[in-house]
Amino acid sequence: MIAVFIERTLAEGQQITMAALDEFSRPRREALGLKHGHLMLKHFIDAIHAPLQKWVALDRLNKGGRPPQAARAYLIYRLAEAAPGIIGKSATIASTGPFVTLCSLVLPACGLSAKGVAKAIPPIVRQVRADQAKHRSDP
Repeated sequence: MIAVFIERTLAEGQQITMAALDEFSRPRREALGLKHGHLMLKHFIDAIHAPLQKWVALDRLNKGGRPPQAARAYLIYRLAEAAPGIIGKSATIASTGPFVTLCSLVLPACGLSAKGVAKAIPPIVRQVRADQAKHRSDP
């Protein structure tokens, strides 16, 4: 059908444009939409629902609480790794001390909140120590 349209348009010496093809195929597209509209609607709903379904499933696992601040935790982790070179000794899990002071000064300078940093440091420092011990024991 479209081939006949193209042949006729070329025989008349006219250019084939997207607008002309669109206008030619409009009645057929409308008829297909009326005939199979319910299938197309279901397809679009499924296409939209699939990513949302994954998100809902993950959200059900959420036990509440404030979401973690990944950038801040990563920066504290990297500071804990570099602490011996910066403050002269390893990072400690103490709520006061030079490492907490370092983090309290560096985080705002990087545009991150230093609020509650003393509570955030111990689990991160423990993770750094565990990772370092693991790398030392690997052959």
